[in-house]
Amino acid sequence: MNQLLSIFSQQVLFWLVIMFAMIVLEIITVGLVTIWFAIGAATSAVFAGIGAPLYVQVIVFFVVSIILLIFTKPFMDKYVVTKKVATNIDSIIGEKVEITQKIEPFGKVGVGNLQGKEWSIIADDPKDEINVGEICEVVRVQGVKLVVKRLEKR
Repeated sequence: MNQLLSIFSQQVLFWLVIMFAMIVLEIITVGLVTIWFAIGAATSAVFAGIGAPLYVQVIVFFVVSIILLIFTKPFMDKYVVTKKVATNIDSIIGEKVEITQKIEPFGKVGVGNLQGKEWSIIADDPKDEINVGEICEVVRVQGVKLVVKRLEKR
């Protein structure tokens, strides 16, 4: 009886360690994936505690984890995970920039001011010539240059 109790407590401890590891992994990655496996491990720990055979515990772990992953992940992605906020260089896409040095056709680099800083700028359309004072919109970043399209002419 003592040996049987020891086996059950070892199995419960095993599942609790798996659950803890999955929670730590979830905290590190923040991807809402491993949390479902932590819940599966907790469920398996309960089954181990009531004396279910090891194969049943493993099946419960995978079934609970996969069902939770399949049915709750899309909901969490849609309603709980907030909108991705553009950071760093991505945050300037769509911003307006004033040209301070003419952009010549065919990839010739000009200069513009954006958020108080000077940037090397090229035109999105290689045939465009954009003059000083024109306002352009940043469409992408190419290396260290802003790629812009003309908005209005002064």
